[in-house]
Amino acid sequence: MGVVLRINSVGSAQTAINTLKRVGKNMPEMPPKVMMRWGKILERDMKSAARAAGIKPFTGTLYEKGIEYRQRPRGKVGMLFIRQYGVMLDSMKTHLVSVNRRRSRLLAWAEQAQKGSISSRARLVKGGKLKKFPIVVRAHPFIRAGWGRARRKLRPMLVQYTEQTLKGG
Repeated sequence: MGVVLRINSVGSAQTAINTLKRVGKNMPEMPPKVMMRWGKILERDMKSAARAAGIKPFTGTLYEKGIEYRQRPRGKVGMLFIRQYGVMLDSMKTHLVSVNRRRSRLLAWAEQAQKGSISSRARLVKGGKLKKFPIVVRAHPFIRAGWGRARRKLRPMLVQYTEQTLKGG
């Protein structure tokens, strides 16, 4: 992103020189600060997009350390880490999954399902009256939505930091 500096003829030349020196000194520090702040916003927006997509917290540790932004304090590269199963939840094809007693987490989810037919069949499996049953599993796309939310917040942050730097704050 380019920065346009406007120097008026009002005031002394020394004031303009001092302003340029201050901007030159502070500008290299601006991108890591902005990236760190925006990275945390990106992480938060990804987690909220995952909740909005219907991913339940008991499917794993996606909400604790499953989505995490990492950057060194003075680094120029930041990375958003999403656990592999989060990426799979986002992009998998629709398929059938067999619910049986050995898949305890899936069986627990099926018992709490909103759909009555799934929860009643899960209770039958748990009670031993039914061996297994299939359910249809669909993707929960959240990565693009989270990126879109966070992306809109980047430009205003860059403008804000640039203005603060130019004012000397």
